[in-house]
Parts: sequence; structure tokens; C-alpha cells
Amino acid sequence: AFFHTPQTEKSYCEMNEEIRNYHIARGEDVEDMVMVLDKQLYGQREASVAHNKFLVDIYVTKCNFERSPAQPQYLFHRETKTLAEIHQDDVELVGPRKALKDFSEEISKHVQMKWSKILDEGDHFSFLKQHKYID
Repeated sequence: AFFHTPQTEKSYCEMNEEIRNYHIARGEDVEDMVMVLDKQLYGQREASVAHNKFLVDIYVTKCNFERSPAQPQYLFHRETKTLAEIHQDDVELVGPRKALKDFSEEISKHVQMKWSKILDEGDHFSFLKQHKYID
């Protein structure tokens, strides 16, 4: 999930063997060569916070959601009466079927997401290891 999130600071890493051999084959001196990371990686100190900020920014600027000042993990879209809950890289959307479809399409233009099917009354599902039932 963090692979879509831009870096918040300069980050460098050594080249892996395949990339190193590619540059050597081109006659390049790789002794002082490093790779610059453009996106966050798991394990980086700020990756989780940066990813949350990245997702919230998409919901607010691209989809016109408003963030709850009291509980910032919740965002609300007034016009469609749609609620989003964002926890790390897990997102739960609740609202009218058409709005859910439209928002999932718009959000997917900016970040690769794996969406479950839109749920109906009587469906069971899990979110953050909590089992839920729609009644």
C-alpha cells in the first residue's frame, strides 16, 4: 500500500545485484552509485503516517470529502451522505450504492486499491478483524 505514497524526506538505498549489473554492462562506474527512493517502503519510520496523509488528501481534494475534526479517521461527503473510515491502508465506505461505485472509481485513478464487492443487507464481512453484519 505504501508504494503509492511519495517520500517525505530524501531516502537512498544500495542497488540490488540486477540493477548494478545492468549499469556495469553499460560501462558505468557504479562504485558511488545509489538509488533514490521516490515512494515510501514498509519499515520506514514515516511510511504509515505519510500513507494516511496521502489517502486523506485524495479523499479531500479529489472527492470533496470533509475530515472529522473530532475523529480524523472519519471523512464525510455531505452531498451523497457517504462516510469513509481510513485506518492505515484499510478503507471502509458506507453510503448509497451509486456513490460507492463512483468514489471507488475516482479513488482508483490516484491509488491502486483492492475493493470488495458492494455489500447488501444480510451480508457478513470483516473490517480490521471485526466481524460485521449488515441489517
